[in-house]
Amino acid sequence: MDIPGYIRPSVVLVVKAGDRILYGHLEDNPSARALIENLNPQILRPITDSCGSDKWTGVLPFSLPRCDEKITTEPGDVILYGSDRIAILFDGITAEFTRLARISCISAEILREIFCAGNTPVEIFLEWGE
Repeated sequence: MDIPGYIRPSVVLVVKAGDRILYGHLEDNPSARALIENLNPQILRPITDSCGSDKWTGVLPFSLPRCDEKITTEPGDVILYGSDRIAILFDGITAEFTRLARISCISAEILREIFCAGNTPVEIFLEWGE
């Protein structure tokens, strides 16, 4: 129900890598909603790094429900890996995944440049707005 004059807050996933900040638009599914409920104000620091096709977190301090469906990912897709890890994909892959968010308008090359430059500190958190 919309209430006149009420502004619904919006939330985005923020990925900070060194001095670069990327914004991901969250999906509308039970997994992304559970991420919103559990993530803030926690900051996740990805610790596993293949720098081939993805960058992903260590084990989350919570589990998320899976809503897997067969999708073809794009560079910048943020997916649930298992029920307790988050991966940022650099390449397109067709498989059963739960998409949590999408970082739009970014190439695989730029993602690799951002995430694969040595020991770049990475933080993942939520940012609220109107």
